[in-house]
Amino acid sequence: MRIAILRLITTILYASDKDPETVSDVDILNLLPITQGGCQVIRTEKEREMGFASFEESLEATARTTSAFHKPAVLDPALANGTEEQVEQINDERITGPICHIRLYVTFARRGLFDKVLQWETSPEGLNVEGGLGRLKELASEAEVKHSLSIAIERVAERRETGNDIFRRKKRLDDARFEYWSAAELAAALVEFDDVSNGKYAELLAGMRKELVLNLGNAAEMSLGQGYFDRALVFTSAAVRLAERCAGKDDVGQSVIEKNKRRVTRAEDGIKRQKKG
Repeated sequence: MRIAILRLITTILYASDKDPETVSDVDILNLLPITQGGCQVIRTEKEREMGFASFEESLEATARTTSAFHKPAVLDPALANGTEEQVEQINDERITGPICHIRLYVTFARRGLFDKVLQWETSPEGLNVEGGLGRLKELASEAEVKHSLSIAIERVAERRETGNDIFRRKKRLDDARFEYWSAAELAAALVEFDDVSNGKYAELLAGMRKELVLNLGNAAEMSLGQGYFDRALVFTSAAVRLAERCAGKDDVGQSVIEKNKRRVTRAEDGIKRQKKG
């Protein structure tokens, strides 16, 4: 249920960025405690096994790290029409929560709500946040933003490393793509937040564009291996465009750029073959 709510909020935020009048500032403010609750430190499996987590923390960690993933040929044929990838993925809250929360930060920054909230002396009409304006100011503070960004940054790297491990040791392209794709979505939200916040958190977010390029490229490689050429082309084309603008800690190197350009060619060739066949 929490994952469904977080995905719904993420969709609403995308829509509100395109048409701000569809969602009021107060409605956006009321979402902050919900999204913040989805971007929390979670006890690792090793910590739980070693007894560093209470029973309640273990239950909470299980709830937040459970994902749904229906693999190829597992989807009920009665539900398929022959055109699907036959892969359904529902990311766990460990990644869905930070994606939603950082997307909210993007909307906050676009609307100038961080500055507005900290300047208010009385609550705006319609505010429905437990703890009122005082709590809202805590959630919108620079310290809280940095804390949430740190969690999200850690999740991106963690997800990519998991994808690498799955691919290298088990050669499971579908599972690895699952990891890379979600890492890319979170990295993209962090990069956009860096852009709309005018570099206020640039030092903390340095290297995130590189992460986005790597995860897009890896997701493209997994897609190519499974014959999902349209999707691979989207991933790797975006990786090439972004990589060519990266510098400093975000520089991925010419070899990565060339590798993604070759992936573009492979994806285009695959699409042509599918059309002929």
